[in-house]
Amino acid sequence: MLEISETALSPAKGWQAPTTKEVAAVLEAIEKKHGEVDSLLGIGGRTVRRWRVGANDDQSAIPYSCWVVVVWLATGTVIIDPVKLPQVQKAEIAALPQCCAAADWQSPPAEVVTQFIGKTSITKLTRKEIAARFKWSSENFSKQIAGQKLNFIHWCCLMLLCGIKPTFIYKSPGNVIHNHDRAGG
Repeated sequence: MLEISETALSPAKGWQAPTTKEVAAVLEAIEKKHGEVDSLLGIGGRTVRRWRVGANDDQSAIPYSCWVVVVWLATGTVIIDPVKLPQVQKAEIAALPQCCAAADWQSPPAEVVTQFIGKTSITKLTRKEIAARFKWSSENFSKQIAGQKLNFIHWCCLMLLCGIKPTFIYKSPGNVIHNHDRAGG
């Protein structure tokens, strides 16, 4: 069992960055289960090493959205509050063309991403509201969408927000993804 403070497992509003000791423990758990964290997340090894730097009680530099994903990978716990979606919508989301590994990630077209954004969208949340849930810059998030350059972590966070089972998001050695795993329950 990993020891992680309550504030490090909070939704964005009450979140405090975890300590470097907590991050190291979570990353070690992921590495035992899934392999190298940097390749799973599609980020550089140097970035991952920076998250671990400091004394054990120092706060880590890990961004909230990355923390959301690594906590899920290590524990299966989703620390954000997903939006409530009817099962039909979850199935529709799961049916979207997906790239299940960071190594071959291609950002979906803006018209796919924008199905999740706006008061009449799947999530019923604006760009600013989604950005706030993950501590993202809403301007950068908007630019990623418009430029069709949504990064892998942001897409994973959108799927987690919609309650899609994370096993659908990641494909790692020993983690087989079946059709019945696609829609969250």
